[in-house]
Parts: sequence; C-alpha cells; structure tokens
Amino acid sequence: MLCQRLSEEGVSCFSCWISNENKTVAVWRQQSSREPEGLCVWDYHVICLADDGSGGILVYDLDTTLPFPSPLEAYLRGSFREGGTAERFEPSFRVVAANDFFASFSSDRSHMLRPDGIFSAPPPVY
Repeated sequence: MLCQRLSEEGVSCFSCWISNENKTVAVWRQQSSREPEGLCVWDYHVICLADDGSGGILVYDLDTTLPFPSPLEAYLRGSFREGGTAERFEPSFRVVAANDFFASFSSDRSHMLRPDGIFSAPPPVY
C-alpha cells in the first residue's frame, strides 16, 4: 500500500475514507469513470494524505486523473462540486492515522460481490 510505504519512509500519513450514509459519494476526475468529467459514484473511496514537508498536504488517489500527488486544495476543487451536488451524493470524510488504519482496517472486496458471486464492477487492480 502506498500510504504504508510512505509511512515507512518517515512521511507523516493519514488514510482518508470518503463516503456518506447512503454509500453514494460523487467523486469527479476518476479513471474508473466512463462519464463526462470522470464522475464516479463510490460506496466509499480511500485516499492517502501525506505531509509535504513544508506545512502542506498532498493527496495520493490511485484513481484520480488529477496530478499525482495533488495538493489538498487542488484535489478538493477538482474532485468535488461545492453546492452543485444532490445531498445524497455529498461526501463525508473520516481521517485516520496511517498506523491505526494498518492495524484496524481491511477490505476483502466482498461488498462488491453480487449474490451469484460475480463482482458488480471489476475490483481495482491495486
């Protein structure tokens, strides 16, 4: 995992979960999208936030079409639409220290399986 590698290199990192109560969060500029402007509606999306060494935050999103990594402000402007998104698609953010994330969280992608055992969408290659 990228966040884990950065953390092992001494970079202060956080995992940021993006979702909402409906599990329908709109994120733009995503490679997985076939929609204009790269709109993707995720049940959840996880990004890595890292200290850039000069007081700023860099965002590492493995699915973005924005520069990689992106400064936090540029990522937020490019990936979300302030005031232009229906409430059911508005994001909520949960930021967790990288070490806590590694110790406590995992996903086996089972939430993406249909009853017949086939993935509802191809899981990411990373």
